[in-house]
Amino acid sequence: MRAFIPRFQPSPKRPFFKGFPIRVSLFTFGLVAASLISGCSKHEEKAEELRPVRAIQLSASQQQVMAEYSGNVQARVESQLGFRVGGKIQNRKVDVGSQVKPGQVLMQLDPQDLQLAQAQAQANLKAAQSNYELANFELKRFQDLRKTNAVSQSALDAKTTAFEAAKANWEQAQAAFHSQSNQAGYATLVSDVAGVVTAINAEVGQVVAAGAPVVRVAKSGELEVVVGIPENNV
Repeated sequence: MRAFIPRFQPSPKRPFFKGFPIRVSLFTFGLVAASLISGCSKHEEKAEELRPVRAIQLSASQQQVMAEYSGNVQARVESQLGFRVGGKIQNRKVDVGSQVKPGQVLMQLDPQDLQLAQAQAQANLKAAQSNYELANFELKRFQDLRKTNAVSQSALDAKTTAFEAAKANWEQAQAAFHSQSNQAGYATLVSDVAGVVTAINAEVGQVVAAGAPVVRVAKSGELEVVVGIPENNV
């Protein structure tokens, strides 16, 4: 008995695998055509990519800033007082913190040299005054003699010139005496205002120059607060 084994045979109308090469050929043709077209087209430059930027406008706003600083409460006006003349300090009448009034004595210089200079100026004034009085008397006498022609005009002119010179010397001696009297008075340093002594820069026995500050007085009245603030916080 023969066994029946079926065999696959291609159909005479439709060959086996005959359509597959056709599909592969069309795909390959499409790739070649696309390559040719892309090769013939112009190369387009790639546009620069835009990157978005966020802009914010800043404005001042009220902020609560707290800071602590140290300061000093002091008088609005402080005077550096000194003698108008030089000399040796003989007395000091006040201390730091003392309350002072206008005209109150703060310090005194040794007045001996100033008093001697004042006495010399006074002696020069007396001598100039005597010469002035004598020249005045001589001028009047020559004026009377001239009326009777007892003396010449030239003699009268000489007496007039002598009188004018004596008068000038007398006025100069007066001015020198008053100036030296003021110098003697400058040996005492007094306060010009009411206030508090805040500093003393010289002591008894020290020789100071004219105008050198020896006492500092804070004037009574308006006060102010002086605070040191860092530069970056001003």
